[in-house]
Amino acid sequence: MEIDAFLAKWRGAKGGAERANYAQFVNDFCNTLVLPVPGVAEGGKLGDYQFDGPVPNASARTAKERTGFIDLYKRGHFILEAKQSYLKSGETEPILASGNGYDRLMRGAYAQARNYAANLPGDHPNPPFLIVLDVGRAFEIYFDWTDNGRGFEPFPDVRASRIPLDALSDEDIQMRLRGIWTNPASVD
Repeated sequence: MEIDAFLAKWRGAKGGAERANYAQFVNDFCNTLVLPVPGVAEGGKLGDYQFDGPVPNASARTAKERTGFIDLYKRGHFILEAKQSYLKSGETEPILASGNGYDRLMRGAYAQARNYAANLPGDHPNPPFLIVLDVGRAFEIYFDWTDNGRGFEPFPDVRASRIPLDALSDEDIQMRLRGIWTNPASVD
């Protein structure tokens, strides 16, 4: 898929259907940037690169439901937590400026991703990156400057950490995201 076709497909998606859309969005994104797509998962086990990776003791739910599920996990690379905000009636473009509701959505997803990072099984290394995805709208990138799985801050800085969907047409942004997906040390 060419970048223009990818952007046209996802730009202006009405939203509110995260669970139905995030895997397709990620697969389209990977195919567009010529990245490997996530593999087949093994039930109950956190693999190396998969959707809905289980993490014991990482859910804020009841004691019976203590396992949390990372939306997309790539061992030694990143944890991605997806959301999909709504477009208001008549809107064709999301408003990505810092707004209370939007920022609350993204901060909640960031907190969820940090929780997963803190609760990864002991045989999994700390991921250097957390990615918060608003499907069809934006990526937010965070890097663990302390290398201990707990020092995540906006990457490369506060102003440039939010990548609106249309910015994916920029080759420098594509290279940054390719690096995170394939060789995190290349963007460190």
